[in-house]
Amino acid sequence: MPSVRDSLTPLNNALGGSPVIFVQSSFVGLPLINQALAALHPLGGNSFFVTVRGLMQVVGSIPIADVVKAVAASHAPHPPPPGPTPPGPAPGPPKPPQATCGAELDLANPGGQSSTNERIFGSGYVSPESVAVIEGGAVIATAPTNSLGQFSVSVGFLRAALPTAHTVHAQGMKSGRVSPNVSFTV
Repeated sequence: MPSVRDSLTPLNNALGGSPVIFVQSSFVGLPLINQALAALHPLGGNSFFVTVRGLMQVVGSIPIADVVKAVAASHAPHPPPPGPTPPGPAPGPPKPPQATCGAELDLANPGGQSSTNERIFGSGYVSPESVAVIEGGAVIATAPTNSLGQFSVSVGFLRAALPTAHTVHAQGMKSGRVSPNVSFTV
């Protein structure tokens, strides 16, 4: 294996004995040396030229252990690129809509002196089906659903001397879907 001097002498002689080394690319694998050489004789645009004196100065100033680490790092195998992301779980069948139930004073037919009409309504049922409105385990009304699975029914409640709390829920007779409870006072 020829020495560095033996390799550089023909280049220098070809250039008329000039002590300048022209390199087509940087000293691959030696980023520490490249950075130090570029700082000595920058040409701009990430280019630089190298003199023999500059090369000897730089090589003499960088600890050998650092150069060995840099060369080893440049020759180390690169980690493989990450593979494709595994697919997530397959989507299951769409969940049916949550059955709902609400209550409000029936403004179209508010009731009379002895009763108050409440509009009981909800959605999330199948179409067509009947929906039962249940209070205390007893069915107090039924209503058909529309094409969107919604229902609405007016239910009369007796007025008492003191306001009375009522709690109802709805259940689809075909789908079996049950709404959460809704409470109101008459």
